[in-house]
Amino acid sequence: MKKTLLMLATLMVSVAAFSQYSFGVKAGYNTSLGFDNSWNFNSSSINLKNDMANGFHVGLYARIGRSLYVQPELLYNLDIYRQTLSVGDWQIGGSYNEIKASTFDVPVLLGYSIINTNMFKLRIMVGPKFRFNCGSTKVAEQDGVTATAKPVQVGLDTGLGIDLWRLSLDVRYNLIGDLYKYTNAEGEKFNTDPNNAFTVSLGFRILGNNRRR
Repeated sequence: MKKTLLMLATLMVSVAAFSQYSFGVKAGYNTSLGFDNSWNFNSSSINLKNDMANGFHVGLYARIGRSLYVQPELLYNLDIYRQTLSVGDWQIGGSYNEIKASTFDVPVLLGYSIINTNMFKLRIMVGPKFRFNCGSTKVAEQDGVTATAKPVQVGLDTGLGIDLWRLSLDVRYNLIGDLYKYTNAEGEKFNTDPNNAFTVSLGFRILGNNRRR
């Protein structure tokens, strides 16, 4: 993790070597749709449901390039949701935990400006996201099922962005796996579906050269 963050910091500092670059701060809102699936361990039905997550992110971004650009970011991300686990077809309700997923997210996006003027840009973007756990909730054992937070995950970001003067508005769809790994009392593992999340963020360019060429 330290090497990755050092590489990203070095990349952000070196953007001045390019003819067009920008560097700024950003913050925004996260939300995701919950999921409800079933798995079977030794003929026992295990149902896991995550309620809709809500949270925020804040951090730094750099943009390198003109119409075609690369945008690495370093974001602190916090999502809060309630997770319910029930065992058995006839069990009503179940036990639950309030989850606080605390991570550092490092998206590295490739983008293209469909409209590119001095004061206004309309952009599309896509790229991988690297997620590092940084103190998420330690989930207690529930009905023989344990949850362990993964140290690193890789996902995908894609979306649209608008630049107006020094402001940037991004709306993105995020696809990344569940932060936790689940096992039952016998040590069997099961996987959840990827999380479908949306982020809306507002950025402010604090330095750089965004002239159209």
